[in-house]
Order: sequence, then C-alpha cells, then structure tokens
Amino acid sequence: MSKIYEPKGKAREYSPFALYYFKGCDHGCFYCYVPRIMKTFNPDYVHSEVSCSLSGIQKECERFRKSKNGEKQILLSFTGDPYCGYENGQTREVLSALLENQCHIAILTKNPMKALRDLDLISKFENIKMGTTLTCLDDSDSKKCEPGAPTGIERIEGLKLFSECGIKTWVSFEPVLYPEQTLKMIEIVSEFIDHIKIGKLNNHPREKEIDWKAFLMDAVKLSRNLGLKFYVKNDLARFGNELMFKYPEREQDYLNV
Repeated sequence: MSKIYEPKGKAREYSPFALYYFKGCDHGCFYCYVPRIMKTFNPDYVHSEVSCSLSGIQKECERFRKSKNGEKQILLSFTGDPYCGYENGQTREVLSALLENQCHIAILTKNPMKALRDLDLISKFENIKMGTTLTCLDDSDSKKCEPGAPTGIERIEGLKLFSECGIKTWVSFEPVLYPEQTLKMIEIVSEFIDHIKIGKLNNHPREKEIDWKAFLMDAVKLSRNLGLKFYVKNDLARFGNELMFKYPEREQDYLNV
C-alpha cells in the first residue's frame, strides 16, 4: 500500500512528509544513495528494476487530509522519480487522488518536460510546486553522470515552461558534482525560479576533491545578489562557520507550500 510518511535525517530538510509509489529508478545516476539504503533491508534489491504500487492511494490521501498534518507539504518523491522512464500515467492517478483532497504538493523530478502532460491537473492545485534536480550544465557530463535522465538544459527548459504557466518552481542543487557548473545554473534559473535548495555531494570519493567552504561562500553570495530565496542544507552549512546566515536561509520548512 502506498503510504504518506514523515522522512528522517537529510530527507527531512526537503519536506515534512513524502509519498513514494515507485520502487527503483531507471536514471542510472552514479551518485544515487537509494540502492545502498534499500540493500540494507534487502540484499537482493536491484534499483534498475522499476515497479509501481498504487494500492490504497485514494484512501491514504483522504486519511492524510483529515489528519492534524493535512495541510503540510508532501513530496513526490525520494526513492523514485515520479516521471521516470517507466512512468506511463501512474503519477497522474496519484495527482488525481491528491487533488481531490487539495493536499499541498512538492514535485521533484529529473523530467519536468514529461510532467507537462499533467499540467491540466497540476494547475488545479491551490498549493503545489514543480521542481527538478540540477547537477550538470554540460551535456556530456550529464549523460556520463545520469545516463538515463534528461540533460540539465532539458530540465531547465521544462521547468521554465511550468513557470510561464504560472506554476511555482524550485530547484534542488544536490548533489553538487561540478561547483562551477552549479553556480552557472543558479544564475540561469534565477531569471524565473521561485526558490532553490543547496546541498553537496555525500558518501562518494569525489566529495573530498571539492572545496566546500569556497563553494558555499560563492553560492550564498551569488544567490543573495540575485535576490533568490534559498535554503542551505545542513551538510553544506557546517562549512560556513564564518558566514552569518539569515533566518530563512537555514529554516528547512520556510520554502514549503
């Protein structure tokens, strides 16, 4: 049964609640943390084998809407992409159930262009935002790091179309693989985006190759100069001992819908 749950740890910085209905993902991102987590519970878990379960989704949305947390944000999703290559209408069914209960929704996908086919439903929500993860501006780097996903440029173009249709948009800059490319993408999306969340690369050998303090300083300065609303995740913020953060920049729920 699909279940709306409260995420823990690093995931909690993105949303107070989340819903996942896809198990696995076909994007093939080299940095993905999900296989490591899932194999802890099931050694036979194969992340590239995607499956979907929508059992009880309508009742679950009704239950959540009537609960004391019914107006808190729900993220789609952490352990799979709501618009992965496998998806062929399942997310529309989920959105329909959520819309009927006017839940507050944050979507995070590497394929916002594909999500445009559900724009008619998305535009009916009173509280919703469409987001994407941006890691690479260079197409060759994108195909190398995330071979099954659209390129960074394609994601930006899709997100911009949502913005032009009046939908609130946001970007997750996590993981950061190439700091210079990330800073350039912050500048590009600042022309239309509503807010961003900034993190780092974790639990990967390349993490030690990056000067996180320098990146943090550059990212915060740039975002402030551009007038962008942003949140810095805990793993990156710890490199900013010399940096005076403003309250919203370190409040994890400030940017929720």
